[in-house]
Amino acid sequence: FFLAGRTAAPKGSELLVDQPLDWTPADPALSLVEIERPDGRVETADVRQGRVLYEKTDRPGLYTVRKAGFSEPLVRFVVNLDRETREGDLSRIDEAEVENVLPARDVTWISKPEPAAKRFQEKVRGKDLTAALSAAVLILFSLESVLTLLRRGFRKQ
Repeated sequence: FFLAGRTAAPKGSELLVDQPLDWTPADPALSLVEIERPDGRVETADVRQGRVLYEKTDRPGLYTVRKAGFSEPLVRFVVNLDRETREGDLSRIDEAEVENVLPARDVTWISKPEPAAKRFQEKVRGKDLTAALSAAVLILFSLESVLTLLRRGFRKQ
């Protein structure tokens, strides 16, 4: 567990959101630790009966435990989202699973080789009509020019 530094990973170093950390530090004289949360806030936690019990694991991410006033981490632990709800699951999902998970949503399925940016812009902005509108304007200008020439030709006669 490379994130743990020189100490071994504590039991329960991979927790779920709102699951408390229960860690026994190697130093029995330790009385206070600082815990850096994923949002950057630092909170203190007491060491009672040789154990750190930290219950504010409400955000997913990396938590770092340090001896109060020191920068060297004692241990790090990870809080993950609940895998049963498929939150935080980075594995590829197929179209049928999307329809099961999001039954009443307007979902546009984009196949892997299809350019996603083009599909996204089409979904957000609609179809691109620049070429068709440019051709229509060009035809109108051409028609105006022809009608002007014909009108001048009829006036001279």
